[in-house]
Amino acid sequence: MVNKEERMKLKKLLNANYTKEVGEMLAEMNVKSRLGKPYSSSMIRRVLNGYIENIEIEVAILKVYIQRKEKKELEILSKRRILGLDD
Repeated sequence: MVNKEERMKLKKLLNANYTKEVGEMLAEMNVKSRLGKPYSSSMIRRVLNGYIENIEIEVAILKVYIQRKEKKELEILSKRRILGLDD
């Protein structure tokens, strides 16, 4: 289950509009609900907010977090390189 400290850190980077990406990640992972349907945005939000525990959704959230973090780091490095601020 996502605790308060983890939630704060995840939300800081994920911001808004993360549920669509997490849903897409779950589809890539072939993860569905007990009824065989994709998880809803509200279910994904409830897991991130720590109301419900679902390891598969938590893994998908972490994968999206990692992807966004890596993208942000690449953007920062590219910007520094373009501006000649490399160390």
